[in-house]
Amino acid sequence: MVVSEYIKYVYNSKGRHAFHSPFVYDFKDKCLTLELNDLFLRERKKQQKGLKLDTSSFEMKDFGAGSRKLQTIRKVNEVYKSAATKGAFLQVLSQLSGYYKPKNVLELGTSLGVGTFALTYDSERVVTVDACPITQQFAKKYFPETTAKVAFVNDTFQHFIENDSTIYDLIFIDGHHDGEALRNYLNLLEKNSHDETIFILDDIRWSSSMVIAWNEIILDNHYHLSLDLFKFGIVMKRHHQNKQHFVVRLKNVLKSLL
Repeated sequence: MVVSEYIKYVYNSKGRHAFHSPFVYDFKDKCLTLELNDLFLRERKKQQKGLKLDTSSFEMKDFGAGSRKLQTIRKVNEVYKSAATKGAFLQVLSQLSGYYKPKNVLELGTSLGVGTFALTYDSERVVTVDACPITQQFAKKYFPETTAKVAFVNDTFQHFIENDSTIYDLIFIDGHHDGEALRNYLNLLEKNSHDETIFILDDIRWSSSMVIAWNEIILDNHYHLSLDLFKFGIVMKRHHQNKQHFVVRLKNVLKSLL
C-alpha cells in the first residue's frame, strides 16, 4: 500500500509555482526553506547520537496501534530507528515552529523526544504527552538543554485532552496511528484550538484505517485547508478562506522514511 500511495503522491504533488493560494505559496516558498541555526542543529545531532548508541532494554507501554516491528521489550536504539521522526519530516517540524512561532504547542506522543525537540525551535512552550513513563525518562535523559520550555506529561491522550483547557497554536498528533482514534482526538481538541491552529497529523498512510481517516478529514468542511506531505498531513480550520487541498512536494521523502 505504501508503494502505491507514494506513486500517487509523486504524481499529484506540485512545486512552489503551482500554488495560487498566498498562504500555501508562503508555506512552500518561505516556511519550507527556513534554515535552522547551527547551535540547534548541533544539539539535535547530539540528541540523536545518544539515542542511536543506547542499547538499554525496557518494557514499553503502548496504548496506540503499536509498533509493526518491535516487541514490548525494546531497546532504545531500536525504538529510535523504527519510530523516531527523521530527515525531511523532522526538518518540517522545526521549520513550522521557526516560521510561525507558535506560543503554545501540543505534542501527543513523546516517544524518545526527537520530534519534541524539533518543535521547540522558536516556539514559546511545548507540552508533550505520552502514556509510557519509561520512554519519557529516556527522552528526558537525551533532551538538549531547553527543557525549561517543555512540559513532559505522563498520561493517556484521551484523559489529558479531556482535562486540558489550554488553547494551542500548533498541535502534533504523533501517536496511536488508528483512523478512528485520530478523528476522535481531532474532535476532542476542538476546544483547544483556534481558527489558525496548525494540526500536524503523523503517519497518515500508516494503515488502511489511517488512509481512510485522512481522506475523510480532507473532505470535512470543518477544515478549509489541508496539505498532504506524504507522511504528514496538515489541516487548519481557516474558515475565512475557500476550502482547498494541496499535495506538497518534499525532497528526500523515501530517504526520510528509512
